[in-house]
Amino acid sequence: MNLGLFALTLIAVAAAFHFKSVSDDLRSKLDEHEQTKAQLEALREEFDYFKVKRRAGIIGQKFPVLELVDGSKLHQAEVKSINAATINVMHEVGVSRLKLCDLKDEFLKWEAVWSKSEAEKELQLLTQRDELAAKIFAEESAKIQREQVQTTLTSHSQNQSADRDRKISALTAQMGQIDAKLYQLRIAYNKRQSSVGREVSRPLVSSGCATSTVTTRNKINASGPVLTRLSLEIGNLESYRQKLLAQQEALRTQLE
Repeated sequence: MNLGLFALTLIAVAAAFHFKSVSDDLRSKLDEHEQTKAQLEALREEFDYFKVKRRAGIIGQKFPVLELVDGSKLHQAEVKSINAATINVMHEVGVSRLKLCDLKDEFLKWEAVWSKSEAEKELQLLTQRDELAAKIFAEESAKIQREQVQTTLTSHSQNQSADRDRKISALTAQMGQIDAKLYQLRIAYNKRQSSVGREVSRPLVSSGCATSTVTTRNKINASGPVLTRLSLEIGNLESYRQKLLAQQEALRTQLE
């Protein structure tokens, strides 16, 4: 019984030592992996910096003739910018953005540290950037266009409102003139009518009775056309004023 327990104890101790050994070995390998990873990251950063410097050194280089793989040639070419995938070149007929893989000059591609995999990633990023820029430009253009339309509509509305205000003011002034004219005509009409009333009610004297009667009748007959004319003028002006008032109300309704 004691031997069995002792054997089990030995097995447990051996397993514990083995587990510790394996654990230490794994920890050591993990540490080595982290160190290697850090070293690789440092090397990658150093290589990226190296590529940036190499490509920056190409900017400004001039070529009497820069030939492409398709056989076309760019004369008096000068490198303006370059990245992992493309190169911008100014030449005698303009500016072109070319893919590095389209250059026939292998030395220039080597000098630019060109690689197919990096170029494909760079082109993908450039495409996404261009699409995003185009989307932003389209949205901003649409926004500016909407603002311009709104500004135009607002300005047009304000101009219409100001024009209506001017028309209403003009109609008000015109009706004021008509009111003044009507006031004068009504005074003249009332005076004329009162004068006719006094002539009719005046008693006839005995001497010269016939002459007095004829004179009064002539005055009444002469006043008739005047009263008619004044009445017509008053009626016409009142009718015209009503039309102006209707126009003014219509303009006010448009403002509302």
